[in-house]
Amino acid sequence: SQVSAGKYTSIFGRSDYSVFGCGSNLENQISGQLPSQYNEPVHMSHIHGADFIVASETSSHFIYSISNSCVSIETEIDVLSVPNPVITVQGEDTLMASSGFSYQWYLEGNPLPDAIYQYYVPETTGSYSVEIISDNGCSSISDPVFFGMGSILNLPEAQVEIYPNPAQNELFIKNNKGHSQWHISIRDQVGRLVYESNSSKEMFTINIEHLHTGNYFVSINGSSQGQTYRFTKVKGN
Repeated sequence: SQVSAGKYTSIFGRSDYSVFGCGSNLENQISGQLPSQYNEPVHMSHIHGADFIVASETSSHFIYSISNSCVSIETEIDVLSVPNPVITVQGEDTLMASSGFSYQWYLEGNPLPDAIYQYYVPETTGSYSVEIISDNGCSSISDPVFFGMGSILNLPEAQVEIYPNPAQNELFIKNNKGHSQWHISIRDQVGRLVYESNSSKEMFTINIEHLHTGNYFVSINGSSQGQTYRFTKVKGN
């Protein structure tokens, strides 16, 4: 849109208000970079929004009146989707991951050997997570899910009785072994601790009225033995 010819340097103003220059660059009239001579017009990238240009015998002058930056050439970006891993419990003893291309299961953050399928059958109580890799190479790890086994140590079930199951407002624990000291804890399905206590009573009552409906795991641990049971909290009357 504008051309101004100087003695050593000529400048050009485009309709997008960018400025180009050619000729002598001995005094950095065009660019702070080499070479000292430009035979073809080059973009003077430090100049934006010049509404009026003048190239004189000794120097070039610009009048800024418009705030306008040069726009780059469009570039297409293909954003790869990241999987959203979710674990569900199938039946009584199987963990199932959402769909993916390949899998890796973890226990307490440690990878489980050969656990590379969509499903996994736990062998011990703990927090399980799964890494899902999609066919585009992107991967993501699920939130941990706590899973309790029916038995974690060889403690005869006759020593402890837990009832009723399902339970509404109260859970009863009967210590058939007598006055042994037990540590009692209850966790929800994702492993959050919702109750904890110690007792040596033969009959112990836990108020579970405040718990949400769903499945829970109660762990009874003695000095050298322990047992984890699963119970269901249902809505009370």
